[in-house]
Amino acid sequence: MEDGNVNPLWGASPAIDVQDLQEKTELHCLLVHNGDIRHLIKTVAQRHRHLDGDAELHFYLMETSMEVQARNLLLLSVLLDYELPIRQRAGLFLEIFGNSFVQSRTSRRIADMAIALEKLLCDGDGYL
Repeated sequence: MEDGNVNPLWGASPAIDVQDLQEKTELHCLLVHNGDIRHLIKTVAQRHRHLDGDAELHFYLMETSMEVQARNLLLLSVLLDYELPIRQRAGLFLEIFGNSFVQSRTSRRIADMAIALEKLLCDGDGYL
């Protein structure tokens, strides 16, 4: 199979808390070709378990596929959309993350978020 047409949408390893690797007051982490944002989610979710819960976390995501990078940004924007209640955000995230086919309301939401992400990437105007 030709590798040029395959886009990994899920990672092959369990999520890790990168603060377990090295605890600092400021963490810069480059995640290369992960396929998803599982390490970022776990690290942010468990940051209160470390000595300095107020440590600055800087994540840099590098993917070879723009489709995967766009999906990562979409999923991250869902998690950071505080206008939605947490239960609705979680449901939306899981629907986008785990399904090939989504409901029509989710499809409309993705289209709206795609416009916002395009504005962010092209004009530098946005909330991520």
